[in-house]
Amino acid sequence: MHKLFWGVVAWCSLLLIPSAALAQHSHDHVHGEGNLVIVTEANPVTIEFSSDLWNLVGFETVPETEAQKNLLSETRATLENGENILAFNRQAECVLQSAESNFAALFEEHNHKDHEDHDSHQDHGLSGDHDDGHVKTKVTYTFQCGRLDRLNSLSTSLLDQFGNLEKIEAVAFTSSGQLWHQFRKNASKMDLK
Repeated sequence: MHKLFWGVVAWCSLLLIPSAALAQHSHDHVHGEGNLVIVTEANPVTIEFSSDLWNLVGFETVPETEAQKNLLSETRATLENGENILAFNRQAECVLQSAESNFAALFEEHNHKDHEDHDSHQDHGLSGDHDDGHVKTKVTYTFQCGRLDRLNSLSTSLLDQFGNLEKIEAVAFTSSGQLWHQFRKNASKMDLK
């Protein structure tokens, strides 16, 4: 019985190691990285892009100057114009239907007197999505594809548009299974078949 008990404890410990490593990894913060989640199983096709705001504008605080405010507005306009930064192969006949971002919520002003409990982001005037002390931007794109059966690739100019962005980790959920890809400056196309 004693051996069985310690055997079960050892086995459970082994199961916890990957979870602990995954949890640690999810809290690691590395500038220069973004993520894409692509779902092409049926129409509409959706793509979610997420990145730390720093990768896109070079700061993660409430914009203080007119130049920072303008840069934030330009970045929002660039990201929400998805046809200029995401392109499926032409044969699929995909057309952007919508692009929704969290930019409106990123820098809402908070009245500190109205809130007793503030996390460190709200104390700096930040709101929106945060990941371990860093402001996250998210944009969800919806495409309608006339020939979904011919959809076989996705290209992006995100790495060209934003100099601080060095790579984008992508996962695609397709009718034939899951695919992983890493976009880099010299590798801006992902096969989806």
